Amino acid sequence: FTRDDAYYYFKVAQNISEGFGSTFDGINLSNGYHPLWMLVCIPIFALARFDVILPLRVLLVVVSFFHAATAVLIFRLIKENLSQAVAYLAASFWAFNILIHTTVYETGLETPLAAFSVALFIYKLSQFEKNWRTQPVSTAEIVTLALIAVLVMFSRLDLVFTAILGGLWIIFRGK
Repeated sequence: FTRDDAYYYFKVAQNISEGFGSTFDGINLSNGYHPLWMLVCIPIFALARFDVILPLRVLLVVVSFFHAATAVLIFRLIKENLSQAVAYLAASFWAFNILIHTTVYETGLETPLAAFSVALFIYKLSQFEKNWRTQPVSTAEIVTLALIAVLVMFSRLDLVFTAILGGLWIIFRGK
């Protein structure tokens, strides 16, 4: 990981997992992090009791999962709305572009989770857009979108605006 901010998360997650609470230095309380990424990091950094490097390796696997899942969502979204060839190109670009890898995945921060949650939100909104015009909207669809919007917000707190825009779009659709 190339950013020292990531190690701030990692140390706080380790301290929480060891029962010291939300603290970086073991003395002062800390709250300068995005909650969902911290929830992902806490069980992983509980492994630091056994080996300091092991949690970093496990986190790379988790980040790789988010990277692959985001590429799949991009593929599905574009395939349904454009074409399969364009979907392959876009998903491949996301998966293999070095700038995206460096910016989103090498930092060790919450960005892979945020990218995944935004892609999932857009994908589900796209499906909702196609369905509500031909079928009645179910409560389950609205609840699913609301839960994904919460996932978006807690993956990175400044994405609250994305969730609000999605909610406004659902409320005022067709007007």
